[in-house]
Amino acid sequence: SWFGASLACCTATSFELFDISKLVFVWAPIRDSAELWRLVAPFCHSGRSLRDFGTLINLYLIVQFGGAYENFPHRVGGGAEKADAANAFLFCVVAILLTYPLVNFCGAYVLGAGDGDGDGDEPTLYPLFMQNLIYTVLYLWSRRHPEDM
Repeated sequence: SWFGASLACCTATSFELFDISKLVFVWAPIRDSAELWRLVAPFCHSGRSLRDFGTLINLYLIVQFGGAYENFPHRVGGGAEKADAANAFLFCVVAILLTYPLVNFCGAYVLGAGDGDGDGDEPTLYPLFMQNLIYTVLYLWSRRHPEDM
């Protein structure tokens, strides 16, 4: 599950079992060295230590709203509720991965981040997407349950 993978990633980096630089989304190692875990791992690590309060809040949000949306997702027809939730999560993951290069490329000019030369050496958005996915799941859940907000 997403919570188990997130807990494992945060725990492993907190105890320095492996370096966090191996978890971030970087296209060159994915393409050149077939480090395919870099497509999944950025959605399971918050970028901070497990001792950080923000990481604990993120893990709580995964349990609370990820599970709530999984139990009662938007129906897209044809499949079971778990399949509808998995399709929604997969769509969000693909959308985040596809929009990241656009945000990273254009963000330096809009936000004034980096050195402004547009060569991509200083990312505007750090390549860990756990919070992005949490916010999309929270949005989906809130659209499904507007009376609870």
